[in-house]
Amino acid sequence: MISSAGILPAQCFAYITTTDSTRLHTYASCCGNDYSQAKGWYRFMGNGGTRLVSTPLHQTNICGANYPGWWNGTLPMITGTTNVGNMCFYDGSSTCTNSLSPILATNCGDYYIFYLLQIPCCTNYRYCTTS
Repeated sequence: MISSAGILPAQCFAYITTTDSTRLHTYASCCGNDYSQAKGWYRFMGNGGTRLVSTPLHQTNICGANYPGWWNGTLPMITGTTNVGNMCFYDGSSTCTNSLSPILATNCGDYYIFYLLQIPCCTNYRYCTTS
């Protein structure tokens, strides 16, 4: 856990918002990727879900990607705190292939934000969301 409880850190006020519904783990389609997405703090909202999937995914060609990604970590329960995890990508044979870390999650009270890393070029990995 990082940060002290009760005080909202700066990232709760400075993030990129995404509402892309093709990121949802229930969206059955493939072939997108996130390798052009810059690293930084992201908030998922609206039709695009509200947070990263935090349970293992066991299916390819969902959330708009060949290889869907899920956050292997525990969401912080206390407002103002940040937890560290890693991103796992399912490639059809292993639940956690080519993981990326650190991926951070911050509890901003009514919502979570995530510090996402840039995915390596030319891969079909994508960050997947849920509501």
